[in-house]
Amino acid sequence: MAKNVTLQMIADRVGVSKSTVSDVLRSRNTIVKVSETTKSKIHRAVKDLNYVPNAAARALVTGKTNNIGFLLSSKTTLGLSNIYFSSIMSGVQSAAGSKGYNCVVNCYDLSSIKEFVMPSKVRRKTVDGLVISGRIEEDVLQTFIDSSLPFILVGENADFPVEGVLAVARNIAQDWMTAFEYLNELGHKHIEVAGIECHQAGELFSEVAGDFQKAHPESGIKISSFECLKPSADIMQDAYAYGRHWAESGLERATAVIGHDQWCIGFLNAIMDAGYSSPKDVSVISTCDTPLCRWFRPSLTAIDLPLFEGGKAAAEVLLEYIDKNISWMEANRRAAAIWKNHDLVVRDSTGKAN
Repeated sequence: MAKNVTLQMIADRVGVSKSTVSDVLRSRNTIVKVSETTKSKIHRAVKDLNYVPNAAARALVTGKTNNIGFLLSSKTTLGLSNIYFSSIMSGVQSAAGSKGYNCVVNCYDLSSIKEFVMPSKVRRKTVDGLVISGRIEEDVLQTFIDSSLPFILVGENADFPVEGVLAVARNIAQDWMTAFEYLNELGHKHIEVAGIECHQAGELFSEVAGDFQKAHPESGIKISSFECLKPSADIMQDAYAYGRHWAESGLERATAVIGHDQWCIGFLNAIMDAGYSSPKDVSVISTCDTPLCRWFRPSLTAIDLPLFEGGKAAAEVLLEYIDKNISWMEANRRAAAIWKNHDLVVRDSTGKAN
């Protein structure tokens, strides 16, 4: 098999030394000149034997493996089939391929340092860098920092970037504010926001809601966040539970809700099962625009967040840094500029408050 073919086997076939084969394959000029005839024989032997260079051995010589990893939290609902994260991953793979890198994809539990095991490819340095996505716990993040392997965060875990870490972060505060402004124009008086899953998110939500209400004191608008009713690994099940709770809340229920695409779909299924509809009874906004938003009925009003493009740009920044084409400061500047403020794409799930 190709993986068992060695430089020595090629050397034996041609009748030269192993070092001569290595010099020819690496196009290295040496004191001892190699004739064109011998070079042709070596290249023919490489082709006949289907020789594939060993990545680990090549890395020892060049310091590079030409592999990058895409690492997703295994706690992500639907894992790699989640459209949000698979879109980011596709962008990463596109960037890697265009720059001559392979992309190694895997899922690991990044939610608890007690459960976390450092990926073997990171331990053995068989990747040159990592793109990490999905929710990651701070202690786990620190282990990647300590590994000295270049990495960049993109997606859910980058909403609250850590100083000194490359991250493609959305401006979630501005995205919430954009949604609040739009719903206020439609006359909504009670807005609820889902997806407040960590302390930082809760603090930021309270700050943004307070800023909006100070800017619009005349609106009398109430902005609150959902309490988690039955925590589950399946966000759609959680959202369905929220939807049932909403349907049973009577006059106290919100007239508009905000969550990510999967949450919105779980919520909408619940309220429709209870005999309600959107936007007649409640307006729904997704914080990320995905094919789910466009093809579900009613189609979902959503924040335009370019996921494929974000993953591609994140990987390009990482690879430029790995290849030493840019400094860390420049990489940080470029990463911060990838996801700026985004427009609201208005569709069928939002309308004037009754």
